[in-house]
Parts: sequence; structure tokens; C-alpha cells
Amino acid sequence: MPLLADRNFAVTALAEQLAAAQAHVLIHCIDTRVLPPIKQLPDRSRPARMGSVVIHAAIPFALTAGEPGSGAPLGHHPD
Repeated sequence: MPLLADRNFAVTALAEQLAAAQAHVLIHCIDTRVLPPIKQLPDRSRPARMGSVVIHAAIPFALTAGEPGSGAPLGHHPD
């Protein structure tokens, strides 16, 4: 089961402890936090480093534009 953590939990020491426990974690970081990329992969993603932890997240999503009268706003995430 993945652990979801808010931006207040984006602390390097905690990320290192979670990685050592081999936990599956998704941490929401503030947008001003800069995680230096290590390299660019063939799929154009860029793993980064947070302390001693290498971070590589692939979060698939799809945006759909609402049809007129459908009540779905632009950018609605289909559940």
C-alpha cells in the first residue's frame, strides 16, 4: 500500500527512512522545491535526488475537455 504524504512531510531525513524501509511513497512537495535531476531517461522523465534517495515518479493522468452541456469543466480528471 502506498503512503501519501503532504508537503510538510517532504523532509530529506524522513524520505531516507521511508526508502530504507522500502515503502512506496508519494510525497507532495511545494513547487519551489528544486530537486536536481540526475539524467534524462528515454521516456523524457528525469529522476532526481533527495538526499541519498533517488526519486523517479511516473504519475499517469488524462485530462478531458467537457462537452457543451455535460457539466464537466475543462481539465476535469476522469474518475
